Amino acid sequence: MAEFLAATIMRVRAEEGRRESEKRFFRVFHDHTDGMVVTRIRDGVIVECNPAWLAFRGLEDPSQAIGRHALDVIEHDSDAIDIPRMVRELSERGATPQVEVHATGPDGEPRVLLASTSLIDWVGEPSVLATVRDVTERKELEVQLRQAQKMEAVGLLAGGVAHDFNNMLTVITGHSESLVEDLDGEAREEARRILEAAERSAGLTRQLLLFSRRDLLEPVLLDPNHLVVDLARMLQPSLGETAQLLTELEPGIPGVQAEASRLEQALVNLALNAREALPGSGGSVTLRTRLIQVSRGAREEGAGLVPGPYVELAVCDDGVGMDPEVLARATEPFFTTRAEGSGLGLAIVHGVARNGGGALVLESVVGVGTTARILLPAAEEAVSPQAAGPATEPESLPQVPLHILLAEDEVLLRRLVRRTLERKGHRVSEAENGRSALELVRTMTEPPDLLLTDVVMPELGGLSLVRKLREKHPRLPVVVMSGYPDRGAEGDPAGLARDIVFLFKPFPPGVLLDALEDACARVR
Repeated sequence: MAEFLAATIMRVRAEEGRRESEKRFFRVFHDHTDGMVVTRIRDGVIVECNPAWLAFRGLEDPSQAIGRHALDVIEHDSDAIDIPRMVRELSERGATPQVEVHATGPDGEPRVLLASTSLIDWVGEPSVLATVRDVTERKELEVQLRQAQKMEAVGLLAGGVAHDFNNMLTVITGHSESLVEDLDGEAREEARRILEAAERSAGLTRQLLLFSRRDLLEPVLLDPNHLVVDLARMLQPSLGETAQLLTELEPGIPGVQAEASRLEQALVNLALNAREALPGSGGSVTLRTRLIQVSRGAREEGAGLVPGPYVELAVCDDGVGMDPEVLARATEPFFTTRAEGSGLGLAIVHGVARNGGGALVLESVVGVGTTARILLPAAEEAVSPQAAGPATEPESLPQVPLHILLAEDEVLLRRLVRRTLERKGHRVSEAENGRSALELVRTMTEPPDLLLTDVVMPELGGLSLVRKLREKHPRLPVVVMSGYPDRGAEGDPAGLARDIVFLFKPFPPGVLLDALEDACARVR
């Protein structure tokens, strides 16, 4: 009798444990964020599903699925599932590995799912538990991250090429100007054409540096609405008679910190692209401003933006639109779908947005149109009207011959600069890098009157050279030059002392001489 009672108690406790385990399982099953559905093996009928699975299928009540054959419920997605393979793996292993499935959501939009199945016993019936996780947003973020990394790599390459190219352009420009001055007749015109070609090439390198975030910028606080209104007046004639230019401006939005001419150029590029996308019969281009809040997990965050308030400057058109393949490559430099296009328009806009701490977000649907959104961090300070006044000219200095210490690692450029300076009566001591320049100064009985140095040089960079020389000669006039403005041993030239002149390559001889005069005036 005692043994019977003990066995009965054990059975009761086991049954209670089983029921408690089932309750815990059901709580997990119903509360899980992954979609879960249980299908009976013998007839393929759905016997249970959780709310997450119903939501993905676009169903409101379990009764819309339970009791129906599984293939009837997922009929339009059955082609995306390799059912024979799933059955084979279930038979052999009791489970299938997680696989990526491309399906259609209840809104008709394509979705990406991670799906897996396993054999279970459901109320005494052999069944299949299928689990699905919607990873569409994660996949989109991964694509955006890969695109951002690719653009960063292309930007580094573009910036490096532009830096070296600018050294050569300075040499070409300098010698061409000398030829224009020395020659006459047809030879002078040929030299002038060489100079014009060099100047156009310099413009191309400036665009590359802008794309690669290595352009020298002077951001100011701008009123987005004021900027758009001014641009609209200028753009209307450029869009033609058949295109309508509209503006949608949100009143009272904050300002943005940006370089005015670059931001204007970016918006002009977008507007001209929009015009090209319009059909021959015409259409509309809309310039829009508004304040938005980027939150965590938002699409804009995937474009590299930190959560917070942003000002949106958008250009919208109702033109032909872009397919996903073209849209994915739209901001790549030199990629274009137009025979006459340079492929730098959107790449430059992308660079402008990143330079301002923001992003360019493109949205396009074939046959509907395109929206290009420049998102820039909203400034905390209010926009105030700038006092307008005549620019003051720098005080001119008498042309006194100087002893100039020239530090430049590019031989051809160093020779050109020396020749230019000596033609103006200056005395030049030249060095191939910062270390050689320091050694040269140690041999001088008097310090040089001015230091003219490149920023990026082997052994010792230009900014380190400036600091070392100014430790002993704090009033030494300094001009630093580079074709790569944000590269240097210590970082951004914007951090240079106010009495140091920065000279961006390529530069003509006249600009070089003006920079020397400016540097001398700053330390007086």
